[in-house]
Amino acid sequence: SYFYLLIIQKYVYQLQIASGLLENGHELDYLTINELAERCFVSTSSLNRFFRIYGYNKYMIFKALFSSILKSEDYERRIDMSC
Repeated sequence: SYFYLLIIQKYVYQLQIASGLLENGHELDYLTINELAERCFVSTSSLNRFFRIYGYNKYMIFKALFSSILKSEDYERRIDMSC
């Protein structure tokens, strides 16, 4: 039914955004929300909903925290250990 289709579509968007963040995370410092939305193939509204789901009211806040995690030594060590 239509209701189930809406639920599935919501999760597809979340997966697209998560995938886009992983692919483009190293460039996040330089991307506007519009550019990130283009790379994730979603709207800026979808991105904002995604950030709010995880407790971030603004893209700038999410971007700063995500970027700092990627740059942290601990993150680098975990990546090296997983290879």
